[in-house]
Amino acid sequence: MKKISLVLISLFVVLSFAGAVNAATTGCLIGTYSHQDYDPTNGSGTGIKNIVNYLNANGFTGITNSYISVVGQANEENDWHQREGGVTIAQATKNDGSPITTAEEKSGKWNFGTAINFYAIKAGNDYLLYYVGDTGLLNGDWEQNILKNNKGKLLGMSHITGYRFDLPNTPVPVPAAVWLLGSGLVGLAFTRKRVKK
Repeated sequence: MKKISLVLISLFVVLSFAGAVNAATTGCLIGTYSHQDYDPTNGSGTGIKNIVNYLNANGFTGITNSYISVVGQANEENDWHQREGGVTIAQATKNDGSPITTAEEKSGKWNFGTAINFYAIKAGNDYLLYYVGDTGLLNGDWEQNILKNNKGKLLGMSHITGYRFDLPNTPVPVPAAVWLLGSGLVGLAFTRKRVKK
């Protein structure tokens, strides 16, 4: 009993520490990339291409750019609050919820009007790309503690972009384990009938 308690306590401590390490950023960092992730003036950028590459390398097959859409982008030009018809499309704030006033912020909160699966934090000439899950999230926390200038100083965020992916409607295959379980149950039923006779 003491061994089990010790193992459970150790596991709790390790998991608590692991959660605390990345508590300031929602999602999982999937990479650091150069250049622009998305330019709303002409739709250029490498964000969608890098998301497609990530999905195809992690169990999804046949994903193309057409499955990825840009939900919105909060940046200096729109005072960090993009709206359409009075509805928030994308917003970035300081940690306390107050408005961002400069591009020097290195952490805060994000909010999108539609659930996103990925987001990019642009700082300097590079951007960080995060994955937040298949079901997506409407809001979360961000922190830019990786990208630095040539003097080693952390860069502030210049914009945050939210991305969504929509998979095609395809039938979900029944896993082999379900077929194996089903055939085992049928076999048990027949065995039981024979024993009763």
